Amino acid sequence: MGMGRFSSAVHGYGVPALLSAFFLLSYFVAQNGHNISLQQSSQLAERSVSIEHVKRADGSYVIIPVTYDLIVRGELDANLYTDVLFGYINMAHVTWVPKTPSSRNEFCNQAKNGPGCQIAGKTGYYSPRSTTGNAPSFEVSQETSSNYTATATGRWYSDSVTIAGITVDLQFGVADYWNTTPTLGLGVFPRYADSRRPSYLTVLKQQGQIGDTVCSVYDSGNSTVGGSLLLGAVDRAKFTGKFKVWDDGSEYPGDVPVPNVRFLNSTSEISPDSNGVNGSLATIYPSLPAIYVPQVVIDSIAAPPNGLYYDVPCDWFNPDEDFLEFTWQELVIKMPLADLLFPYPGTTADQNSCFVSIFANTEVQSGYYTYVLGQPFLKSAYVVMNPVNNLTAMAVSNRDVTTQNIVELGGSLASSIGDIQGIAPATTTAPPPPPPPPPSESSGTPVGPIVGGVVGGVAALAAVIGGIFFFRRRRRPAAVATPPEMPPPAPPGPVSELGSPDPRNDWGAPKKVGIGADGATHPVEYAEAPGHPLIQHTEPTVYAELPGSNGIGAR
Repeated sequence: MGMGRFSSAVHGYGVPALLSAFFLLSYFVAQNGHNISLQQSSQLAERSVSIEHVKRADGSYVIIPVTYDLIVRGELDANLYTDVLFGYINMAHVTWVPKTPSSRNEFCNQAKNGPGCQIAGKTGYYSPRSTTGNAPSFEVSQETSSNYTATATGRWYSDSVTIAGITVDLQFGVADYWNTTPTLGLGVFPRYADSRRPSYLTVLKQQGQIGDTVCSVYDSGNSTVGGSLLLGAVDRAKFTGKFKVWDDGSEYPGDVPVPNVRFLNSTSEISPDSNGVNGSLATIYPSLPAIYVPQVVIDSIAAPPNGLYYDVPCDWFNPDEDFLEFTWQELVIKMPLADLLFPYPGTTADQNSCFVSIFANTEVQSGYYTYVLGQPFLKSAYVVMNPVNNLTAMAVSNRDVTTQNIVELGGSLASSIGDIQGIAPATTTAPPPPPPPPPSESSGTPVGPIVGGVVGGVAALAAVIGGIFFFRRRRRPAAVATPPEMPPPAPPGPVSELGSPDPRNDWGAPKKVGIGADGATHPVEYAEAPGHPLIQHTEPTVYAELPGSNGIGAR
């Protein structure tokens, strides 16, 4: 469950794994056939947000509702979950899925398989058909920021996959060894596509289920509402006004120009001095449960009482008054600073301890990302991406909306995204409720949307915090502790489908270097916080090995 940016390599017959370069989408399944349902697992509580198959009209689009677990097995879990059914006996699967052991009891009773058994009990197993024959080998290897390699090995198979009531034929890996979480590859960042093993998004287009390979990301900002990924269309009910569109040849979807940024509260407006901040790019990355900004932006915000951004009162920011405002010409996104606050894992509500999910790039150079806007930002911005032409479109998000007004994209009769007008909410919604207390070992885990990260995606941590903020006109310098060996978390790196290096994969690497848009290596320094929960959970805890596997990476 490492939350740092991954560098990835995919091995086996030179074909791409179906891991997404944009989302690593985990899933859970309902009881059917030989599946293990969430309700059957005594180790995991049922999620508070139900996920049901979504009935659609005759249009060409797919809506994937998603949920987000803040804590699994006592640790932060930045995965996005949705229902996936597959195959002739409706067994669950996704990009890769655990293979059914000959004896689940024997498999799960082995100490080394404990975490892997628990995860597989949540996602379900897959039993390959006996008629499949000698399937090609499959291996996915992801090096985390702690130099720990997250690996899954097994065989490639093909079968039907049903998500949100839409069925396609998809190739996926079936693992007999794994030390990471099963994933579904949307393929929003497929830098090197391979027609032999297309991503889920590509397959939807090829098999006529969507008209265009666009992915719309929505995080309602309300953990009881959740979020969604809308493929092949946009939802006018989820945003206001028109889209700001960037389709001018960016290297990746999600890359946008650097915005103008201001800090706002009830009494002050501060525009950070941008001198020395000469980076040319910002990027929107839903898988990141945080935001990265220049140090001057953090300096404009009042410091916590103890100077530590990983131990602050959960009412430190007022959701109605304290904002970071991001401006791209006519588009203005106001992000409540309360969206950066999440309960510290292991604490209770009466301890009133939260962490601020913001990190500083203290040295930003030309050609490197000046801003990395993750899940908290996605609560305020409705974002659309297309990996074919690297298009990015953004509009002001409507929070806490459950209605739909869907417009298809692609095809001869589809609308152009630049012409679509969003629907402003009829009334002002109430401010988000305070976050629930972190779960104890025996309680259920809170569920929230993740669209910018892992939420309905890939949203970031989905908790939304409210409270009172006391602004200090001059920010007291934060106490700078000795930096730990580990850097702060960086967005999970997009998986390069043929194993070739991707510039984003070095975000958060131990060497603290970044690959700029110019291809050169630039030094990067971070304002690090020892003890921050997003820093200390780096090594994958899932480990399982079926008898007869090759045991790659076995301990």
